[in-house]
Amino acid sequence: MLDDIPEDPAAPLGRWVLLRADPADPARPAPRQILRLIAVSNQIDALNGNAPYTRIRWQEDQPLAEDFDLASLSLQGNLVPISAGRTARLAFATGAQPAAEPALPRTVERIGPGGTTRHLITLPGSAESQRTPLARLGPTGAEAPELILRELRWDPLAGAWTVLRTWDYAASLMGTNAALPEARAYTLDAGNWGPAARYWRDPAAYAGRSDPGGPARFEDGRLVHYDLLPGSAATIRFGTDDFGKCPPEGTAFEAVYRLGAGAAGNVARGTVTRWADPAAALPFVESFENPLALHSGRDPEPEDRIRRLAPALFKALTYRAVTAPDYVAAAERLDWVEAAGARFRHTGSWLALFATADPRDAASLSEDRAGALYDHLDLYRQTGRQIHVRPPLYADLDLEITLCLLPGHARGAVRAAARAALFGSCGTRGFFGPENFTFGAALYRSQLEACLARVPGVRAVLRIMLRRRGVFDWQELTGPHVPARPDEIIRVAADPAHPEWGYAVLKLEGGA
Repeated sequence: MLDDIPEDPAAPLGRWVLLRADPADPARPAPRQILRLIAVSNQIDALNGNAPYTRIRWQEDQPLAEDFDLASLSLQGNLVPISAGRTARLAFATGAQPAAEPALPRTVERIGPGGTTRHLITLPGSAESQRTPLARLGPTGAEAPELILRELRWDPLAGAWTVLRTWDYAASLMGTNAALPEARAYTLDAGNWGPAARYWRDPAAYAGRSDPGGPARFEDGRLVHYDLLPGSAATIRFGTDDFGKCPPEGTAFEAVYRLGAGAAGNVARGTVTRWADPAAALPFVESFENPLALHSGRDPEPEDRIRRLAPALFKALTYRAVTAPDYVAAAERLDWVEAAGARFRHTGSWLALFATADPRDAASLSEDRAGALYDHLDLYRQTGRQIHVRPPLYADLDLEITLCLLPGHARGAVRAAARAALFGSCGTRGFFGPENFTFGAALYRSQLEACLARVPGVRAVLRIMLRRRGVFDWQELTGPHVPARPDEIIRVAADPAHPEWGYAVLKLEGGA
């Protein structure tokens, strides 16, 4: 019955119905459209033999998209919105719960300025790498997640959880419509929080506490540290009593959410006709189908497509650094940096960035340049991210090279020319100049021999002996190259003030 539809067109309530036409001629289109009726009346057509007809009116902002055949026109009710995907549930608690309640998974607790606690928890299965991102509904740019967050309370008499209240979703806790401090609101981040490291630790070392609190906690006899993991996923984030209420310690929640199927969930109309789980079938439902095609499912945009359609954004100079390559690119913008290296390391409490640079035309990183590099990266780093600038890891080599000279050439002159070829002289760059070696660059025997063979008076390179102090003793270089790790720089400085930076001894045979 449609008699209870309000007559006022401005009323917020109405009845959603399906307007459909099924012409007898299969060659004609069979349009479908969903409308919200706001008025229905049964009337008599006096000009057509008092034939009864029904007059309907729907919202003015819902014009018909195509023509409908009145001879086969019908209205259908009992419409239920559906979305492709599957429903998942997650019960969790913010911090330690009372012992009288059943144990639930805990949020990740991050301590911020002023001792504020930020609670985060990643929804299982929502990682983009799993191809089941959190389903969102609504117009492009204003999609809201299919997520219901309920605050729970344990009823000891019933032995079950009861729903206390529902928290509201906010696209952002800060901004134009900032959440009030007492607002029970939450937002969603794209971070993926989870166990980052596990350690064998004695709980007695933590003053007898069974739980050290914060981002680390004891699980199965091990100390588990929770931190931001690689990849993107849907993470619930609560407020900190500044913008949005911070739930009290031990508050229990249940998140009911939908994991979408992306573009794979786009199906034609009339194809959803069976229950996915027959055991969950509703007894009062005789049959069902989807009268409209599902078409709004989208997969994450591929990176190559983003680069192709928005090349200017990828080529633009960015003043932020998130990943290790971002810090490398930022460091290499300094004019004195030949190459840079950066990596994240876990310091026991959080991830810290360790950066270094290979200075141009210099054999080592001075304190002044290390300070300049730190100040430069400090402009790009994320809030709360620690930066440590360390000198490059040098592979200092000691060389002993035996040369065979041509007759008639003085050994002193050949020795001076050979050292100039190796280490430079009078403004010229030598083979072992700092600009020729950077992170991971190997020392090739063929290139070294070719450099010495170009020296006037050198007939051949008879032997090359080398050592690396603390790594290996003197040995003959018989292979094609001396490798270097990605974070190492080969150095033979031949600096009398710093013999530990590597040196080269030339032994000459023959000549005048």
